[in-house]
Amino acid sequence: VLLASGLALVSFFPLGARSDSAEANVHYNIGNLLAARGRQEEAIVSFDRSLARWPGNAYAWINRGNSLDRLGREDEALASYHRAEEESPGFWTAYKAQGVILHRKRRYAEEEEVYRRGLATDGEEAHYLLGVALKNLDRVDEAARAFEQATRLNPAYARAHTRLGEIYAGRGDVVRAREHFRLAVAADPGDGAARAGLARLGD
Repeated sequence: VLLASGLALVSFFPLGARSDSAEANVHYNIGNLLAARGRQEEAIVSFDRSLARWPGNAYAWINRGNSLDRLGREDEALASYHRAEEESPGFWTAYKAQGVILHRKRRYAEEEEVYRRGLATDGEEAHYLLGVALKNLDRVDEAARAFEQATRLNPAYARAHTRLGEIYAGRGDVVRAREHFRLAVAADPGDGAARAGLARLGD
């Protein structure tokens, strides 16, 4: 036991020197534990201590943003998520987290910009969420193209099929609307919106 403890200490503090990355990880893990217990203010302090030693940790920026968001500090959360994007441009979660807040605040144009930046980092979900933002901006043709791309990347993506069904139903294209609603139900039998769409079409 003593030997194992000694080796663990060496791994955290090599040759007796302070390890910034190890200390940063300790504060990061403490922040996660505090956040899980609902102690968000304390979690933020711990994440800040971690980031002071390791500012490139995108996960810490994300989890810091999550705690800020739970406290209702949305603008600060957005800034934290954006910093995660800057530190790790290929990290889809950083884009999605920004988009969620922007959508909630109905800042759809900014939401569109975020998802366009994130398109290369993810598959169907990025295109789907872009489509939702475009639909809220009344750019329905562009939204339909985004949803179509989501279904090309994942033919079983029920939510995208449902949104397409709604668009085609709104245009009076019953055949294509019915097709997409049926595909949505086949992929997700619990999709109530797709089932409701089929019911409106008389199926």
